Amino acid sequence: EIEAVRNIRDESWDNISSLIMGADYHLTKSGLPPKWCLNAGLEIINSFNRKVVFESVTRDVNDDIVEGAGVNDPNTKKVVATVSWAEGEKTLNIELITYITNWLK
Repeated sequence: EIEAVRNIRDESWDNISSLIMGADYHLTKSGLPPKWCLNAGLEIINSFNRKVVFESVTRDVNDDIVEGAGVNDPNTKKVVATVSWAEGEKTLNIELITYITNWLK
């Protein structure tokens, strides 16, 4: 999922910057030739839930990424890819977190 998000970013940063931060998205392929697209909502495959969430990034005076207080960096987004599933009474999940930047600007 992270590699697909990078492909979407490389096509156009607007594909990422126009998303609603904090909302769930899932990936699909469409068109000819097929290309990755982000669609609202999570994806359910059998008993697995898959989603990608984008978050705004803020930086301090040293240009370091900080949580909460700081200045918004419109050219960087935090990406959280999650797969979750039920196992008995518990819900388990695996998260992969990375940052993407508008390096083609």
